[in-house]
Parts: sequence; C-alpha cells; structure tokens
Amino acid sequence: MAVRVHDGVDDFVTFSPSFSLPGALTVAAVVKRTDTGSEEFIFSLQDDTDGILFEFGFAATSTLEAWDGVSLRNSSFVVSDVTDWHIVAVTKQAGVATPDFYEYDFSADAWQNSVGSGALDDASMLNLVATILGAAGGFGFLSGKVAVAGAWTSALLQTQVEALATNLRTTDWVDHAVTPVWVVEPGFPDQDGPIEDLIGNKDSIAINGTTVTTDDDPPGWTFGAEPEPPLPASETSHVVQSGLRFR
Repeated sequence: MAVRVHDGVDDFVTFSPSFSLPGALTVAAVVKRTDTGSEEFIFSLQDDTDGILFEFGFAATSTLEAWDGVSLRNSSFVVSDVTDWHIVAVTKQAGVATPDFYEYDFSADAWQNSVGSGALDDASMLNLVATILGAAGGFGFLSGKVAVAGAWTSALLQTQVEALATNLRTTDWVDHAVTPVWVVEPGFPDQDGPIEDLIGNKDSIAINGTTVTTDDDPPGWTFGAEPEPPLPASETSHVVQSGLRFR
C-alpha cells in the first residue's frame, strides 16, 4: 500500500476545512522516522489570525512533544530505533491539563506511555482552520513516512489508545469506539492528491513536495476497506491454490 514520504525539507500537506480541538483532544499517527537529532512535527494546527496553535511530533532528543502555542511539553520516554514503524499519540483533557503520551513499536509489539512534563492550556485550540501534516509553519519539518493520521475531540483512555494497534486496520480508527473527527491515509490516492479524509468531509488543498512509496508498509497493516469476508461453507471446496474464487 502507499505511504507518504517527507524528506525533512519543506514537505507538507495542508487540509481544509480543519477540525477544531476544544481543549480535550487525541491526535495519533502511524509514522516511521528516517533520522534523529532535530525537532520534527507530525501535526501543525493553525488559524488565520494567530498562526500555529497546536503541534505534535518529536523533540531533537527523540521524546514525543506537544505545544499549545505557549508551552512545550515532552514525554519521559524516547522513541528509539528510527528503522521501525510506530504509532505515536498524545491525549489531553479539557482545561489546563497535563497530556499523556503513547508509543507503540510494531517490531517489539509493545507500548510505552508517560505523563507529560507539564500542563497544556486549551485556550488557543479553538477555531482551527488549517491542519498541516508533516510541517510546523516553516520549521520542524518531518523527515520520515506517514501511513495513517487521526484526531479525536476527546482524551482517549489508555485502553482506547491501545486499541489503535488492534487488528491493524485503518477502518478500526474510523470505526473506533470513540468517533474521530479526522482520519487520513496520506499516501492515497497518489502524490498529486487530493487526499481525502476518511470521515468524508475534508480534503487536502495543498501538497508541497513529498513523494509516495508502496514498498514500506507498517508490518501487518491493512489499509482501506475491511478485509473480504470468508466464503460460505458450501463454497470452500471451490478455492484453488492461486487463492482465486470460482463459483
């Protein structure tokens, strides 16, 4: 399947209309970095007046970090091994609240999580009009690959975050127990886009740089539609070695 490649130099995708984050939030992505040692953001959420209002990504030290326009908060753990795919996420309750950070390593099949280094305010997280994937308003561009990205207007519980790695299907994000406001497969349909929000009402309006590759999927991940249901028992004898069906 296709994933979007960001080279760390002025590569981003802008979506509009955006989703609004009314203080309580969860943002998550399936991502694979290609280097470390620099600040790189996966999400940059902006409005027309004040510019950047919320960001989520990696610190130069490879901790996760989130910014509310004033304060920068980090996870206590490091997202190591840039050769692996990861699910990374941040959640925050409404009001001045400390975020929680999560990371799932596909190769290790293991989660780690931590409370953030301090509280984030939500006063600036209203009326967002632009969602930029892979950039941060001119700096902190992502160097890596993004397979799936999503957002919720609530702080998912730990079990709900960890459900994002259950069955490993994009449709599980769309049909999550808590309904998301935005889910995209940024590598689909192709480099030129537009990239459609799988919730059904938000498209990309600008693709700057980036490429698409089909040879580096997250392990075990299924994109797009649900897997095809099995044949009825009466028809199983018609399945041949090639895997094709004959009825």
